[in-house]
Amino acid sequence: NTFTPPLNTPLTDSLFLYVYTTLQGDTVQSNDTSFVKIKVLPAKNLQVVNTNAITERCKLLSQPVSAVLKNVGEKPITDTDNISLTYEVAGRPDLTVTEQLHLPYTDATGTYPTIQKNAQITYTFTHLANLYRLGLNDTTWRMRTYAAFTTDHVKTNDTSAYITINSRRSPNSPVAYNDT
Repeated sequence: NTFTPPLNTPLTDSLFLYVYTTLQGDTVQSNDTSFVKIKVLPAKNLQVVNTNAITERCKLLSQPVSAVLKNVGEKPITDTDNISLTYEVAGRPDLTVTEQLHLPYTDATGTYPTIQKNAQITYTFTHLANLYRLGLNDTTWRMRTYAAFTTDHVKTNDTSAYITINSRRSPNSPVAYNDT
């Protein structure tokens, strides 16, 4: 027989496995039970480490967005895994973009046919973000990225912290007069 235990919640907690016997006519029942402390490590667990900072300040009409992803599960993430990656801007659902991560994937450090245990990649969205300021004033945006992965049952590490993006009004062009 096989035993498929539930996933620890949180992952740092242990589960206890109790095994006991029932024997007819057994008069000493104090030795009929055994237990062991176990940890169930997730096979597939994709962590969104962070959303990379956008440091440009002016004319943010078409900004690339990227996120660092790390496989913290026990098994490799392969081309058969269905992974959606999303970036969203707080308060602006019209600026939310979702894309599929297709393996093999190539970033600045190499090509990854799979994402092995403890390996990380930088995913750059193909759809550029329009983070141009609103109206005539400077605008501060808050953006984060997250992953949706059907076989990843650890949801606590699937979303990055928000980053702050300052979209500034470009200064007016200088006006010069020739008085001569």
